Amino acid sequence: MNDVEARMAALRRRFADSADQHSIALRAAFQIDDRDRVSEIAHHLAGAAGIFGQPVLGNCGAQLEQAIDAGADGVALEAFVDAVLAALNQMARSR
Repeated sequence: MNDVEARMAALRRRFADSADQHSIALRAAFQIDDRDRVSEIAHHLAGAAGIFGQPVLGNCGAQLEQAIDAGADGVALEAFVDAVLAALNQMARSR
C-alpha cells in the first residue's frame, strides 16, 4: 500500500467512525423539523459516501436531499431519514 492509499484508508475509517455522530445529528434535526439542517447533513453524506465507497449511503442521502428540495411532507421525509439512518448503521457495523 502506498502513501496515498494508506491516507485514503485512514480517511475511510474516520468517515465510518463518524457514523454515530451523523446519526445523532440527523435524528436531532429531523425531530425539530429543521429541514435546512437535515438537507445539509444529507448533502454532506451523499458527497462523502461517494468518495469513501459507500454507494448505498450516498444514494439514500441524495434521495433525502431531493425529497426536501421537492417539499415532501414529514411522513415521506421520515422514510428517507430512516433509510439514511439504516445505511449509517450498516456502515458503522462494517468498520
